[in-house]
Amino acid sequence: MDTSTGTQTQDPTDSSACDGCDIVGVACATERYKKQAEVAEESAQALEGFQEKYDLARAAYSKARADAEADVAWSKKTLYGKDSGGKTSIKERLKCLLDDDQRKCLKESLRTVTAAITECSGASTTGCCVGDCDYPHEPSEDETVSSLAGLIAKYRAAATWNQACFGSLIDLATEIPQQTSEIRAAVAKLDEESKSASKENVVALYATYLVLKHRLAGGGLFGGFAHVNAYMDCLCKALQCSYAAWQAVIELEGRRALLECQDKAARDECDRKKREILEDLLGEYEKCKPAAVASSDHDEDCGCGQHSHTQQPASAL
Repeated sequence: MDTSTGTQTQDPTDSSACDGCDIVGVACATERYKKQAEVAEESAQALEGFQEKYDLARAAYSKARADAEADVAWSKKTLYGKDSGGKTSIKERLKCLLDDDQRKCLKESLRTVTAAITECSGASTTGCCVGDCDYPHEPSEDETVSSLAGLIAKYRAAATWNQACFGSLIDLATEIPQQTSEIRAAVAKLDEESKSASKENVVALYATYLVLKHRLAGGGLFGGFAHVNAYMDCLCKALQCSYAAWQAVIELEGRRALLECQDKAARDECDRKKREILEDLLGEYEKCKPAAVASSDHDEDCGCGQHSHTQQPASAL
């Protein structure tokens, strides 16, 4: 009893003070939260600057797209457009040197080549690159360290993919002007070469024309986005999915750390029991041993050795 407060205090030497205290549970919960804090810091570093880049992206992409429009318009007109001033397009110059079968064969060859590129790349190389954005991570009764490790690896890969997607979208503001400038230069070069086209080099020149026309197609320009809003929608999704993947990883990493701690504690306790079998045996005995029997409760000649016998005087015999 604490006389200063009138409250009952626990004797610190009393081993029963820890009865019912889950030391392992507290320690393992601490490991869980510590791991989650570590992974949260890792995610913060991985996504550092993403919000700021997103905020600036609309203006940067819009400007890049607007600046490139002039090059695109000139290139299309020079390749296959009609000039009111009477200038002949590259297409008109070259097609008269080829017969229908040659042109048909070249176009089919282009389709074959572009289909092979799509097949080997696994998907279109333009447009929205965001992957799956669904990362279920609710706890289950049968989850194990191994099952959690599989999910963690999967979601970490998803986070990496979406971060790379976000980065590639941001880079479009720089790449679009370079791309359209290179196309314009190639069209200008072909324009000069087509003026002296002959039967000997017309196949190669027309093939170059088809490739440049393909590059100017809507799906290949401006990252494959029809308008600025489509680009921003994809960029927003890449940012959201990156955050979502990391949130799932943080939760799962914490639960894995908890299970690893609990598994280790169980192994350590088993090893301790093997080493301290005698101590545990005596401890269990203390729980079930019978109460001590008073000497007056049994006969003096019971043979227990707990009674002192005195010699009776001879007159009593």
